Amino acid sequence: MNLKVIEEALLNYLRIMPAPYTVAWPNIDYVPTIGTPYLTPRFLPNRSDYAAVGANSPKRHRGLFQVTVHGAINGGTADAAVADNIGAYYTGKIIAFETARVRIGSFDGSPGLPYRTAAIRDGAWNLTPVTIPWWSDEF
Repeated sequence: MNLKVIEEALLNYLRIMPAPYTVAWPNIDYVPTIGTPYLTPRFLPNRSDYAAVGANSPKRHRGLFQVTVHGAINGGTADAAVADNIGAYYTGKIIAFETARVRIGSFDGSPGLPYRTAAIRDGAWNLTPVTIPWWSDEF
């Protein structure tokens, strides 16, 4: 397993989300239509360490997966509702994909719940980021 498999696990889980969201997938051309909401996912790995002491300890990968909701200016709370829906969709999940088991939350045992931050206005868009902490052990 490597970070690419973890990234694909997180992206695939977004792909199968039972909601009609348009997604601008990484490294694929996308031209947004002003006023039509869409999502942009970003895989943000952190450094890897060993999960325990010893030569046979698994490698622990961890990081953040950020999904930004691009919504219309003056759209009220619609973007926040979409962001909260995405956070709830990932909360507490263990995502199995190929050789990876990606756990949503903090690697130290604390919940590490997905969270959204304040919206940012950028040109014609209102951007609402959702940050999803993840970790995965490589055996």
